[in-house]
Amino acid sequence: MVYGSKEYREKRDKEIRTWMEERTQIIDNIPDNYFKGICYFSLIEKFAQEYSDYPANNSKNTFCDFVLKFKTSYAFLNEHDPVTLYYDYKTQLKKKFNLSFLDHGINHNPDQAIQHGKAKEMLECLEMLGVRDYRIKNHKYVNLLYSLRSKLSHELSSHNDGMLTDLHLLSEYPYYVSCLRSYPINGSVVCDQVWQLVVPVGFIRKLALECINNYLDYSLENKDDPFENDKINRHSHIAWYDEDQKQKR
Repeated sequence: MVYGSKEYREKRDKEIRTWMEERTQIIDNIPDNYFKGICYFSLIEKFAQEYSDYPANNSKNTFCDFVLKFKTSYAFLNEHDPVTLYYDYKTQLKKKFNLSFLDHGINHNPDQAIQHGKAKEMLECLEMLGVRDYRIKNHKYVNLLYSLRSKLSHELSSHNDGMLTDLHLLSEYPYYVSCLRSYPINGSVVCDQVWQLVVPVGFIRKLALECINNYLDYSLENKDDPFENDKINRHSHIAWYDEDQKQKR
């Protein structure tokens, strides 16, 4: 069988899809949602790294670019979240903006937040105030998803406890929930009520399978092998690190 031939590509496509089904069954049997989330994020990154030819840095861009390229649903992922953006820049925004639009919502989801949350106006306000901060871009939903991936990987934690439960307002779609918090500061107990973005593990699962299946469709038509860049002479196989492509040139 000739490497890269139609017969070879179809055989490899079937092998990888079977491998994916087996891994999905294993992950779905994990009783802890944090570990499930880590595993599904790892699946995304396995294919994202191959698609970007294993860059030595910029793993966030590698992840986000892959998700945006191969998703077919979830248009909101490339939009800014007005809720986390507001909390991050509350000092600059609180005189002109608030989150009251969520008080009247039925499905508190990203689509509603994009429609009513005035993220565009918030961004324009920050620009007029001279705010030039990399964190602004981080409030795109796809970047927030990468932040969740990093939180799970590095701390075995999420930004709130919503991911731990299997009882969700929306089991396979992100949503906002109003939370009453109580915590000590300088010897006093502070109480506040905030909106938190919850990302159920069911959404991470659906997104991972969608992106990977679409990538495999792309690979079947455009690549000699779904992992054609992961050759035996890849630098990291003996050096443990991939080469920086800029230095290589």
